[in-house]
Amino acid sequence: MENKWGNKYSLIVIGASTGGPGVVRKILSDFPEDLPVPVAIVQHMPPEFTKGFAISLNEISKLKVIEAGVREIMKAGYAYIAPGDKHIIIKDISGQLVLKQNDDPEYSGHRPSVDKLFLSVTKIPDLAPKTIAVLLTGMGKDGGEGMKALRDLGAFTIAQTQETCVIFGMPGTAVKLGGVDISLNPEEIVPFILKKLRENQQQK
Repeated sequence: MENKWGNKYSLIVIGASTGGPGVVRKILSDFPEDLPVPVAIVQHMPPEFTKGFAISLNEISKLKVIEAGVREIMKAGYAYIAPGDKHIIIKDISGQLVLKQNDDPEYSGHRPSVDKLFLSVTKIPDLAPKTIAVLLTGMGKDGGEGMKALRDLGAFTIAQTQETCVIFGMPGTAVKLGGVDISLNPEEIVPFILKKLRENQQQK
């Protein structure tokens, strides 16, 4: 079957919790303006802080960074931050990637949940192999299950290294489950992703 998502990566998904805001800031400040894919981010954070977090990230990033609305048609060069107390999931609607909020119960102990975001990608035919998933510092296990499911379907998965994490719970869970292709320090993540994107464009 022809892969309707084309011959390059189509999506980056990122999850983080304790210690994550600084690492997310580093990653978003490193991405170039012409990043050819959208980015969806779940950072565990109370609802009163996520809008301000998105605004502050937009000020330092070459991408357009916004708090995700109820329904967003995902665009390259944009980064979407999950609102506090709302899950974000990705749907295929008429061939477009659409980011939607929902009020489902907590998953893996959280709302928003990294696992809910990651697992939503696995439900879209052919999208997982065109996805790069990144799991950053955080307490607990959120994201481990989803990252393993993504990797099993062909996604490329990156975990933050243990020595650079404030808490290694979330990436550590993914490592234990066999859901990680490579572990990288924060300053290595974006250069590595850009290399992967270039490799795939050259293979077209």
